[in-house]
Amino acid sequence: MLAEDKFDTIYFAEEANWPPYTPNAYGIAEEGLSLELMEAIFSQLNLEVEVELVPQRRMLQYMRLGTKDAVTVITKSPERLRYLEYTDPIISTDRGLIYYLSDRKEPFEWRRYRDLQGLRIGAVSGHNYGVEFNQAVEEFDLDMVEVGRVVQNFDMLLAGRIDIFLAAESTANEFLSNTKYNGKITSAKKPTREISFHIAFSKKSRAKVLIPRVNGVIQKMRADGSLQAIVDKY
Repeated sequence: MLAEDKFDTIYFAEEANWPPYTPNAYGIAEEGLSLELMEAIFSQLNLEVEVELVPQRRMLQYMRLGTKDAVTVITKSPERLRYLEYTDPIISTDRGLIYYLSDRKEPFEWRRYRDLQGLRIGAVSGHNYGVEFNQAVEEFDLDMVEVGRVVQNFDMLLAGRIDIFLAAESTANEFLSNTKYNGKITSAKKPTREISFHIAFSKKSRAKVLIPRVNGVIQKMRADGSLQAIVDKY
């Protein structure tokens, strides 16, 4: 970074092994939807980007401490608003769904979170599943099994170690295209929520002053269709 609110590179953190956003397992991102979106947006501000891939919990810790400037793609939650400042949405077309084994005797459907009582529920530590779900975990004493990476939920479901898991539809679709999971795992029809993703800057990063300019680029790219064109590639 350069002096006095001038920048040459914005340093991002993002969750590793989270396709299609970040398919790489570790290190500096070399491909994926998150990287392509950041390059497209910040190039219009004449800024370079670097995206380090880490586990979700470490990513959030980076943001609390200001170790990195921002997260590439993230949802809002009351807890995160304490240490993050968000841009306008960059993706607002995703859904949260509940996944289960395709060979289940009866298709799994649910109406209320109370219906999840008695099931072992896989979730990634640090993921935001929404205020209503978090409240339901406490109210109905839901049996949560936390893992470190999304792929572990798929493997644990196949192994019978959990009964269902929650995931963003776009991410689950990437895994379900793999022959290891294809045809073996499916989703309930009712979504848990509609998902909007944003860029979010650490409140401890000087780069948060860029948010109005970033929003301007997002609005321009949304209007001319270039933002959706990148998303549609994945």
